[in-house]
Amino acid sequence: MKLDRKFVPPASPHLKVGFIDGVPFYPSEYDFLIERDAEEYLEIKRWVNAELMPYMTRKTINERHSSYGLKHVAERELGFYVCNADIKLILLERDVRFKSYYESPNVSYPLNEEFYKRRRHVERWAEENGLAVTISYKHIVHDFNKINNNSEKIEEHIGEYLTENGILLRDNIANKYEVRNKMTGRWEKFNFEHPLCALIYYKFKDEYPLLDRSDFQKRLEGIARRNPYPKSLGERDLQCNP
Repeated sequence: MKLDRKFVPPASPHLKVGFIDGVPFYPSEYDFLIERDAEEYLEIKRWVNAELMPYMTRKTINERHSSYGLKHVAERELGFYVCNADIKLILLERDVRFKSYYESPNVSYPLNEEFYKRRRHVERWAEENGLAVTISYKHIVHDFNKINNNSEKIEEHIGEYLTENGILLRDNIANKYEVRNKMTGRWEKFNFEHPLCALIYYKFKDEYPLLDRSDFQKRLEGIARRNPYPKSLGERDLQCNP
């Protein structure tokens, strides 16, 4: 990958890190960036812009977290190896404020704690409901280039995922849309703030860049409407057909 920024190597043999525009990098990190797969780097950049940048809102630097922790989050959600250098270079390109530490390749940013809180909430809910949190869900997309703009196909893939994981949605008329909690058997109010909704959205958003939150929620509501509240007394399981 071609780099437009100059790397300044360590000032002496006793030092470990060099710098790119003031941000510390190991020489090995710089070498990695030169050989970096350009397509993967673009995927990481999209993730940073969509998932990370909205949380760079603190007035002060958050020293509780660093670029190294962010790279692990990106790996889990993208499904491939992400280097600390990837995160640092992309945020450098976005002119995000940072704090570096002596002889450390890690840097901290003005990151809002909500970035981690939301993910912990989603992962905890998924674990309680027996769902595997694998954010990248590319194996259900057969031909992205052909179906990216096909509304019916997108909803069909979401429906397939719900069916495969036994996730039940319904429209109960009174409180609108609900999801069945697999652990308790109870139906819970369902909207985009519900952790399961966020979990599913994270799985599909990278495959369908044009799928925004409001459009995604409408598709889930459409699936729920096909499973209306049962007229007979008592609860019964409903199938989520795509």
